[in-house]
Amino acid sequence: SDPLRSFFATYPSFIYNASAAPTSEFYRLCSFFGWSRGDANREDAYKSFRIALTKQFNTVYGTDAESLESWQLLCAKVGAHPVPNSLKKCREIITNTHVNLVDLVQPGGVVTKFATVDELSAYSRSEGKIFPKEDAYAGGLLKELLRHILSPELDR
Repeated sequence: SDPLRSFFATYPSFIYNASAAPTSEFYRLCSFFGWSRGDANREDAYKSFRIALTKQFNTVYGTDAESLESWQLLCAKVGAHPVPNSLKKCREIITNTHVNLVDLVQPGGVVTKFATVDELSAYSRSEGKIFPKEDAYAGGLLKELLRHILSPELDR
């Protein structure tokens, strides 16, 4: 199952590029259909896109915040080498690594590490790569990783 592919498939006249950043493809979809901010079609599509993005994370990394395998996948994706064999060490690495979660779900995508939550926030906001903070579909793992991108001072 590929939730992002399924989301974009609901717009058959739009050719989805799975190797591009999901948010870039969403904005391209909006341009393709001529949707601007505030347009009801865009708002509906954005809600569905955010759900698909969350489900994509869950599909790739799982939802169990106690799964060593999930944390090891995250460690590998952010370039930890060697990948630890303990949940505690994996958690430490990921907790102390500031990366954009949208970048984590992009297949083969480069994951940039930021020195601070403020830098991550600036990048995430400028690129429009923001995961929904409150999402009914977010599993325990994703909830544990979410940062306060719009108010980074809350993570200090």
